[in-house]
Amino acid sequence: MLRLPEKSHFYSFERIVFPSLKDIYISKMDVTRYMRFKEKVDALKDGIEDVDSTLITNLCKSAEEILQQFSQTVRYEIKRSLTDDISMLFYTYKDLRDNFNILEDFKNTFLNYCDICNNQALKKVYDEQKIRSYIDNECVLLSRAEFPNGKVYHLYVYDENNALLVYSASDHRKDEIDRNLAGRANKLLHYNDMLFLKSIGLSHYDWGNVASFESPNGIDKFKMSFGGTQMKVYSYFVGNSLLGKFLVFSKKLLKR
Repeated sequence: MLRLPEKSHFYSFERIVFPSLKDIYISKMDVTRYMRFKEKVDALKDGIEDVDSTLITNLCKSAEEILQQFSQTVRYEIKRSLTDDISMLFYTYKDLRDNFNILEDFKNTFLNYCDICNNQALKKVYDEQKIRSYIDNECVLLSRAEFPNGKVYHLYVYDENNALLVYSASDHRKDEIDRNLAGRANKLLHYNDMLFLKSIGLSHYDWGNVASFESPNGIDKFKMSFGGTQMKVYSYFVGNSLLGKFLVFSKKLLKR
């Protein structure tokens, strides 16, 4: 379980990520955002509930067993990528805290990725303050695969058991790079991310949200090609103080 307080509001606020039922009501903040419950929580029904779909990869299995969950195509491309000119690096919170340039390069890659994909709305998803919070709370991992003329980044937040994929960005649509190589690098990086997270004792790899299992878009199909268990996850926006309850009530009215 992660507790991530934020200080920039006129009210006190924190995120509690990967909570369990025993973690309910531990927050003393005005407003709490509980994220990634693996079951519905009736005790929080007075808050605002969000339900998302995701895929969970079990990291307790051996490296070969994890690999065997992937589709035949993904396994083939990972095997082929081992002979490609791909280098990989993993940056912990210490690396990101001590070297601002690493995070700045990731930010630029992500924003350029949005431009390449012609998806300006995606830029609003990038939240540097939230990433700084992850660094301050020592719960972030940034991985990078680099290949001729391009790179791929993945950013995770994690606790003692779970890792959540928060951001992914690459140069794969730039004209001057080999897109097939970029795709293989991305798949290889995901697999090596899993092995790295497994090596530090984590047991579950959460792929982030999937829009639809029934009518998957391109990103959904990519995630589904790695196997994993399909499941629902639940988040709750809850007011604790009188001010917090008023803010949550107001947010409910705006959502109607």
